[in-house]
Amino acid sequence: MKHRNLVLTAFALLTGVALADSNVDPAHKHAYGANLGWIDMRGDVSHGAVIGQAYCTGYVWSANAGWIGLSNAQACVRTTTLDPGPDRDGDGLPDAWEYARTGGTNILSGGGHDADHDGASDLAECLADTDPLDPDDRLEVVAIAVSGTTNTVRWTARPTRSYRLEATNRLPSAVGEWPDAGPGVIAPPVSSPAMATVSGVTETTRFYRVRAIVPLPN
Repeated sequence: MKHRNLVLTAFALLTGVALADSNVDPAHKHAYGANLGWIDMRGDVSHGAVIGQAYCTGYVWSANAGWIGLSNAQACVRTTTLDPGPDRDGDGLPDAWEYARTGGTNILSGGGHDADHDGASDLAECLADTDPLDPDDRLEVVAIAVSGTTNTVRWTARPTRSYRLEATNRLPSAVGEWPDAGPGVIAPPVSSPAMATVSGVTETTRFYRVRAIVPLPN
């Protein structure tokens, strides 16, 4: 019997990236620093800057400092945590996220409160970056296919989250008894549902769960 289980949490990780064409709007490519002067965020054709959520690549040009390298090839600053911002109502949910999702802070709440009654708490939806007002939008395993000793697991996913697929052979299981199922940290998917394949499964009973991970370096 295959059982679908859901757990939400947030961790930090290092996301490897490759060089890419600049994503800076050429019509709005300048910044200004008191000591640096005007900064051209486009650089030149071969050294265009790429600004990402968890990484930057390329170069930018400063009038007073010259070329400034953004690539990890020279040196890098890594973010290990992401400050969620103020929580003035003390409900455990960042005010900015509540405003973005509902326009205020009086609809959602922490603890086990579930505004859309979909089985995922408001806090769980925040960690998974799903819509707390849409009962059809939550992190969940939606399919498990078995072919010989290979299991294919699919789950709802967001492009703002990485994921870890974990498995155990019995329930209930303590926290330490849910090891990684094999794929490791799965990069943010481009579409939903996301999919992972687990090979060499010989157990007759297998339980899976998915963890949502904030994609930050560590």
